[in-house]
Amino acid sequence: MKAFRLLATSLIITLCAGFSSCTKSVNQQMNLAEAQFIKELSYMNEKEALSNEIDYYKAPEITYKEHTRSLIGKDLIHECNQIMEEDNNKDYIQFGPTSFKITRKVADIKAYALEHLNEIIANEFKFSGIFTHFGANKYGEVKAIVIVVPELERYIVTPIY
Repeated sequence: MKAFRLLATSLIITLCAGFSSCTKSVNQQMNLAEAQFIKELSYMNEKEALSNEIDYYKAPEITYKEHTRSLIGKDLIHECNQIMEEDNNKDYIQFGPTSFKITRKVADIKAYALEHLNEIIANEFKFSGIFTHFGANKYGEVKAIVIVVPELERYIVTPIY
């Protein structure tokens, strides 16, 4: 009986440690995703505001963040295909004598997902925040979905309009 209790106790401790490490990993990924969200969607940072003599600058304020889902390889392939299709359908931007289109590099993420079809390899987060910007309103809300692929140290940031 004593051996059974010891076994049950060690099993419970192992399970708790496993769950907390998973949670910690998702929490760490959420922090990384939040930093990437701010980095990619900020109109300016404090130095740029000072440089342009903008006295109303406030650091970005995150108003909402949520872990929406974990993605297996198949889910991530679907997301990459959607991104590639959206980017291919974008119009070219004319800037002086040149034209270009801004696309997101996801081919490496898709290739990685193909190798891990049924494994959880990424997490998706949804963010909303108030950012300082140029113009009469000074501040605006920005929303985005951020996918984190930790093994590749890559992020996919998709603004929500």
